[in-house]
Amino acid sequence: MMASTTFAQQPGTTAYSFLNLPYGAKLGGVGGVNVSLLANDPNLFLSNPALASDSLENRPTVNYTSFPTGIGLSSVTYSRSLGKAGLWSAGVQYLSYGKIDGYDNTGVATGTFTPKDYAVTISHVRSANNFRLGASLKLVGSDIAGYKGSAALLDMGGLFVHPNQRFTVGLTIKNFGFEWKHQSDAVDTELPFDVQAGASIKPEHMPFRFSLTLHHLYQWDLTQPDETLTNAFADNLMRHMVVGGELLLNEHIHVLFGYNHLRRRELKLENSGGFSGFSVGMDIRAKAFELVYAYGGYHVAGNANMFTLSVNLNQVIKN
Repeated sequence: MMASTTFAQQPGTTAYSFLNLPYGAKLGGVGGVNVSLLANDPNLFLSNPALASDSLENRPTVNYTSFPTGIGLSSVTYSRSLGKAGLWSAGVQYLSYGKIDGYDNTGVATGTFTPKDYAVTISHVRSANNFRLGASLKLVGSDIAGYKGSAALLDMGGLFVHPNQRFTVGLTIKNFGFEWKHQSDAVDTELPFDVQAGASIKPEHMPFRFSLTLHHLYQWDLTQPDETLTNAFADNLMRHMVVGGELLLNEHIHVLFGYNHLRRRELKLENSGGFSGFSVGMDIRAKAFELVYAYGGYHVAGNANMFTLSVNLNQVIKN
């Protein structure tokens, strides 16, 4: 299935790999992986729980990503400051693979079924001086042709915010926990564990913000067993990197761009890379609303269209 490979799965079987998909257009536009981008995006706590901010509370946000062959990823997020209890965030993600024809072992049609994955996330963040620490609890599930699975996963994240410059460094340990219901006892699966670190900077007097994110820090070799590479070290190093940026045209319009080398290497055709691994987008802001669109390159068979709409209820009520 397309969505199972959009983050370049490694050898073996990984359950709940939909958690690796970019959940919103902002993240999708800057490469799909980022743990340091302290931006005007209420969704970012799903990437690093330390990225939640009081300035983004009371902004319900809806996201939708359209993949080829009828696959769709939907999500909603919301954050609220609860006084002494601090800032809490919640999110719901739902991935539908569309209708698929089913067959038994003899090839006889058994009708259609609709595989789906889902996750419910609760997140909390605390700040101390220039540091933020956050944690997210995720209850995830999967239902594929009657084979159901459930798991409880935890994200732990930290963020350093430079006191004088627009420079941030983030670190996240993602998706560690346990599965209490397996989709199939006949197949051994792994949870989509990852360790990610990154930095974002906006140079003074420049209308750009840049991010560099490293993922799979616990695993050096990200190549496939059947691959033959002429410069294996450099290519493998690049597979750990995601580069993203924003062109800040003004306070209302930002242009997004990103490059994910692992995604390109895993999903491009042998003789033609096309747009695989690249992404572009636009962020349009008003006082009470924000609309983001991004186009992500995955495979020659089709790419992803990502949409995010955020409403600032504080501004709506004020007006």
